[in-house]
Amino acid sequence: MAELEVFGIEEWIRELENLGQDVPKITKESLKAGAGVFKQKLEFNSPVGPEPNQPTPKQPWWDGKHAKDAIEEGKVIKKGGAYYIDIGWDKADRSAHFYMKFQNWGTSKNPNPPHKGFAEKALVQSEKEVLQAMEREFMRRVTGR
Repeated sequence: MAELEVFGIEEWIRELENLGQDVPKITKESLKAGAGVFKQKLEFNSPVGPEPNQPTPKQPWWDGKHAKDAIEEGKVIKKGGAYYIDIGWDKADRSAHFYMKFQNWGTSKNPNPPHKGFAEKALVQSEKEVLQAMEREFMRRVTGR
């Protein structure tokens, strides 16, 4: 009869158990890495006017920046078992750059602005890069390299 003795298996099992506890954290960090790549592409594709609007007494909400320089990256949110991050402007945005939603989605009186859909184009263009960045971060966290 052959006898087999294995050393270090308990240590390996302990590492796997710890990895299971860290999966939500690893997932969030991977998502943040991908969000950074998309944010850069969105900044590059955002339409820019000749100069940013400066605050005035009647329009104090202007911040003196181009919208592409003020793209917001939200927090990681878990909804229905999936994680996501909001980047850019949504339809309910009330920031100084609220007008970017009109540039991206259009309005009833101007349904086709010159740069309509620039956010979706940025998403399509950066999809592979975003997934690669997320995969790199995930593997770095899992393997510890």
